[in-house]
Amino acid sequence: PSDCTPLGIPRAELIGKLFDDVVPNEVSSVLIEKFRRCAQSGEAFDDQRTLQLPTGPHHYHSTLIPVHDESGRVHRIVGIARDMTAHHRTESLLTTQLELEAQFRRLAESTLDVICRYDRQCRLVYANSGLSTTLRKPLREMLGRTPTEHEPDGRYAQYQALLADVIETGTEH
Repeated sequence: PSDCTPLGIPRAELIGKLFDDVVPNEVSSVLIEKFRRCAQSGEAFDDQRTLQLPTGPHHYHSTLIPVHDESGRVHRIVGIARDMTAHHRTESLLTTQLELEAQFRRLAESTLDVICRYDRQCRLVYANSGLSTTLRKPLREMLGRTPTEHEPDGRYAQYQALLADVIETGTEH
């Protein structure tokens, strides 16, 4: 349910409870140790950690700040924790995407065939060196332009029309 926390407990049921009453023992012991270190040192404690919770692993960035009384003793600890799970997931997906892109580029550059990628307006967004070799034209002059823009004499008008149709309909010719 959407009102459940990463602990698998609705938010309303957490009100008034201590964290060691609602988190698994192995998580509780980790958190208690963090509080203990903060209280003993009297200094702020910053930490990033993955906790195994009932809803699965969650990544947290937390800061504990000791509050000192008039005599300098720690009498309270203020803590803030931010669930970074979505951020970690996004970062992981981005890393995977970048790795796949790099693999594609290595493969595309190692083939003798011409490989091109166009956007929805038929502008060239990627081409391997095969295109530059075939057309005897620097790639930088073609990127961001449509086939009829980099060869305005009309010889690629039919190619661009077919390309536009494939982009529009998703069917090959």
